[in-house]
Amino acid sequence: MFDLLKFFHRKEAGLLEGVLGAGAWPSEQNSQNECDFLKALVDALTAFGAKGAPYSRERLKTLMRLDECSQGLQHSLGRKYLEGADESALETAAGLSVQMANSYRGLCREIVAGRDGGGGRKYLPLVVARTLNHLGAAVKWGYFRQEKVPSAMWERLHKFYLLAESAGFAGAQIRLASGRLTTCADEYVHILLLDMVRPTSLKPFQIGLVAGWLEEWAPLVRLEKSCDTGSHMHCVDLMSGSAAKRLVEGMNGDNLRCWGMADLYVHIRKLRFELAQGDAVDRLQVEGVPATMQDYKLLLDYLSKHWIRPKNARNQERIASGSKVVEMACGVEAVRTCLHSGAAGKSRDEECALIEHWAVENESGSGYGLLEGKPPEKPEFGKLVCVKQAGDTGKWEVGVVRWKKESSGPPALGIEKLSEDPKHVELCLADKAGNMRIRAVFLPKWYDREVDSSLILQAPDYAANSLLDMYYRNNVFRIRLTEVVDVTEEWVRVKFDLQGRRTGKMV
Repeated sequence: MFDLLKFFHRKEAGLLEGVLGAGAWPSEQNSQNECDFLKALVDALTAFGAKGAPYSRERLKTLMRLDECSQGLQHSLGRKYLEGADESALETAAGLSVQMANSYRGLCREIVAGRDGGGGRKYLPLVVARTLNHLGAAVKWGYFRQEKVPSAMWERLHKFYLLAESAGFAGAQIRLASGRLTTCADEYVHILLLDMVRPTSLKPFQIGLVAGWLEEWAPLVRLEKSCDTGSHMHCVDLMSGSAAKRLVEGMNGDNLRCWGMADLYVHIRKLRFELAQGDAVDRLQVEGVPATMQDYKLLLDYLSKHWIRPKNARNQERIASGSKVVEMACGVEAVRTCLHSGAAGKSRDEECALIEHWAVENESGSGYGLLEGKPPEKPEFGKLVCVKQAGDTGKWEVGVVRWKKESSGPPALGIEKLSEDPKHVELCLADKAGNMRIRAVFLPKWYDREVDSSLILQAPDYAANSLLDMYYRNNVFRIRLTEVVDVTEEWVRVKFDLQGRRTGKMV
C-alpha cells in the first residue's frame, strides 16, 4: 500500500484526484478493486495528456513510474479476461494501454519539436520504444474483440518506427516498464508479425500466446531497405495506412521495408520438433495464458502455414503447365525407397506401390502447384515428397509440402523443391564397427539457388553434432552434422562439415 502522490511533481498533484478517490494502490487480488483503480488511473492519464504542459524531466519520470507500477495490474486484468472472458477487465486494460501510449506520444511531440530545451533528446529512444510497446498492446487488446487495426493506427506505428530509424536508434536496447529489454525495431516488428497471422480468426488465448512468443522471436526478423524477392517474403510501406503484405517481383522504393522469415522458420520448426520429443514446453508457456501441449503444437503448425516460407523458397513466376502430369511419392520412407531403387538399378515394382499421379497446375524453378490425386499417405503440410514427370525414367526431385487446399474444388498442393539431384546414402557412426546403417537422403549443393549441401534424416536418427561416415557408391565421407535447416516431427534437414574422404565399401 502506498500513496501515488509522492511520484508526482507538486504542480501535477491535482491530476491524481481521480486516482486518490479510488484509494491507495490495491494490495489484494480483487478484480473489482483493480478495475476501479485502473479506471481512475486512466482518467488521471487522460488529464495528464489533456493539460498540454511542456516536457519536463519530472513529467517523464512521473509517467515512467506510473507505467512501471501499473504493469502488474494490467497483466492481472489480461489474465482474468483470458480465464473468464471478463469484458470489463479487457476494456479497462485496453483503455490503459491507449492512454499510456497517448501520454508518451505527447512527450515525444514536445521533444521532437524542440520545446523541451534540448533536455529530453537523450530520452527519445526510451519514449519512442514505450510508445510503440503500448500502441502494440492496444492493438492486441483490439484483436481480442475481433477488431481490425484502423488505417490511422498503422500510420502512427509507421511514423514512430521511421522516427527511430531516421534518428539512428531503432536498434538501441531499451528497458520497458515491465523490465524486458527490447528495441524500437523489435517492438514494431512484433506488431507487424502479430497482424500477419490473421489474429481476428484466432481464439483469445492463441492471440495471447503468439503475442507472448513474439517478445522473444521478434529479433529473428530484420527490416531492410533494399527488397529482394530471392530472400525476402514480406514488406510494409511506411508512408501508407496499411499493414504488411506479401512481397512480389518488382516491388521496391524508399518507403518500403522488407524482411525474410528464414531464421524464424527454423526456430519454430525446432520448437515443434522438440515439443514432439516432450521438450520445449517451458519455453512456450506465457504467463497468464492457459494452454496445453496440444494447443502449442496446433498453434506452431498454424504459424508455419500462415507466416513463413523457408529461406530459399522464391517468388518466381509460375508458368501454367497444361496437361503435364507428375509421379509423386509421399513420406520419408517412400522417398528413400524411390531414390534407392533408382540408384541400384532395380525394377520399378517397389516404387509403383508408392506412386500416385498428380496434374501440374503451374510450376517454377522453386517448385510445383499440383492438382488432384489420392496418395496412399496424406500429403499434409511438411511432408517430404519426391516428384518426377510421369513416364520419365530420369531422376527424382525431392521437395516438401508447403501448402495444401481442400476447402473447395479438387485437392491442391504447393511443393517447394529442395533438390533436383538427390542421392540415397547410408550413414553410420564414425570409428565404430558393427554400427547399424542409417538410410538418409543427400541433397548436393544447388549452385543456381545458392543452397548448401545438406542431409535429410528421419527424426529418430538425428543427433546433434554427430560424427558420421557417409557411404555413397564407392566413397566414404567423414562428416560432422552442424546447422539444422528445417525440421518436422518426421524428418530433419541438417548441414554438415566435410572432415575427410576415402574409397571403400560399407562393411
